[in-house]
Amino acid sequence: MLAENLQTFERERFHVVTHSMGALLLRSAVAHSPRLAERIGRVVMIAPPNKGSDVASFWYDRIWPRRLIVPLEDLRSEADSRIHALPAPDLEIGVLAAEHDGAVRYPYTFLPTEKDRLVLPSSHTLILLRRDAARAVERFLRTGTFRGDSRASGAPVTTPS
Repeated sequence: MLAENLQTFERERFHVVTHSMGALLLRSAVAHSPRLAERIGRVVMIAPPNKGSDVASFWYDRIWPRRLIVPLEDLRSEADSRIHALPAPDLEIGVLAAEHDGAVRYPYTFLPTEKDRLVLPSSHTLILLRRDAARAVERFLRTGTFRGDSRASGAPVTTPS
């Protein structure tokens, strides 16, 4: 469905910004419609569970949440989760990770094909409200990197331990 909707865009090439599970939806769309990748320019994945989420694994082990929240199975961090079968798209990807993310642990945000990465001192959801995150997204879409004047303007760049 997402691949079909993206194919209807009038512009020949376009950029995509995702948050959390949106990154998985985009990866799935590209995997099921490889021609779509030819039209996508740059991608920023904000707090993506590229290798799953321990929170999803926790709730999946309980019967009633598993029945209510269907995507839990796909979001689990275990090796048998469908997320690990999704190929890493061959796109120009920047990952914007949250240092204090309670939903997606930092190592689970990695994607082998990513071009750049920036970590901000934020939580999973509140990262969407940060001005420095918005500037970083705009910079990556424009230049293909989070770097540049971001360090000069004081935007924090950290690596969680």
